[in-house]
Amino acid sequence: MDGEYQPIELTREPDGVLKGYSAVLDLYLCWDKELLHFYDPASQTYLRTVSEERAARRAAESARQSMQAERDAVQGELRAERTARIEAELRAREARAARIDAEIREQAEQAARIEAEIRERAEQAARIEAEIRERELEERLRRLEDERRRQQESGQDPDTPDDGGNGDNNNGR
Repeated sequence: MDGEYQPIELTREPDGVLKGYSAVLDLYLCWDKELLHFYDPASQTYLRTVSEERAARRAAESARQSMQAERDAVQGELRAERTARIEAELRAREARAARIDAEIREQAEQAARIEAEIRERAEQAARIEAEIRERELEERLRRLEDERRRQQESGQDPDTPDDGGNGDNNNGR
């Protein structure tokens, strides 16, 4: 104290440890099995030795590295899960798009079939109209031929215009 060396009074504990209190350090110095230990009466614990401190630091560093590795692994798993989820959603969207494309193709094919049916029906209607017109023309031709035959049978020249019954083919001249 006061810059002068003060010897520490040592006592031998029942377990054989030499022990002495340092007021300057506020610690007990303990000599046990040829190692010096410091005991803190406030916390009632021994302070670590240099080798224990080194071992504790190595253990802490190892624990930190283990925790970092675990954290990295968890982050990797999260990334993998996120990637898998995104890929699954992408596959689901692609499947939906494929279904929609198939529906569009099916609807286009159905529209093409309907258009073909409409064209077929229009052609059929045109054929029917042509047949009706042909029958009408055939009927008209048949009537004209019947009329000509009647006129021939009655003695009238079907190629001569009708003079209105006066027998004058001069048309009034």
